[in-house]
Amino acid sequence: MKLSVLIASILLISTTSLFAQNSKKSVINILAGPSFPIADFGNKFSDNPKAGLAKLGAFLAVEYDYQLAKDIYVTGRLSGSIHGIDFEYGAPTGSSLNMSTTNWKNANLFAGFSYMPQLTNRLNFIARAIGGYQYTSSPEVKINISGSFNGSSTQESVGASSFGMLFGLGFNYEVTSDIGLRIIADYGNANPKFEVTQSSGNVATSAPSSQKIEMVNLGVGISFKL
Repeated sequence: MKLSVLIASILLISTTSLFAQNSKKSVINILAGPSFPIADFGNKFSDNPKAGLAKLGAFLAVEYDYQLAKDIYVTGRLSGSIHGIDFEYGAPTGSSLNMSTTNWKNANLFAGFSYMPQLTNRLNFIARAIGGYQYTSSPEVKINISGSFNGSSTQESVGASSFGMLFGLGFNYEVTSDIGLRIIADYGNANPKFEVTQSSGNVATSAPSSQKIEMVNLGVGISFKL
């Protein structure tokens, strides 16, 4: 009798522990790190109309993973990134040039799927594809030339919405049953289209423009099981 009660108690405790472990299907991730502009977005040649002139930037992201099935998760992501711009613009002989710029800014609201198989008891591999809404703000550029030649030119900052995508590979290491450390590299791209206004002196002109944005984000952060 006592033996049967003991066995029943052990089975009950094991079942309860297993249910508690499996019931935590939600994961919150907080990631930050450098954002590397690549291809046209990182091109520094101002005479190239496709150049984004973007410098090394940074990003911050909050993500939510929910387990749908074994190793399969639906993933949502809210993130933002910022990149300065870098280019050289030579002033005419006998003149000096002053230039001021703001930054490229991107905000994303993405959703998609992640595949996270277990490699060891604590280590999971991550592969994911997510996409959705992206808002991009272009930099403002002001140039003033003084000396033997005088002039000024301004390209205004403008915002645009577009579709964006991220494809990522990484790892998650469980420090405890509820807390993990995550590292992931994501390739992102978008192609927003703008109506850019440029002014020189008292003359302003507007024209359609687009910028292919490609970057690699290297994120390091922490994950919490809920």
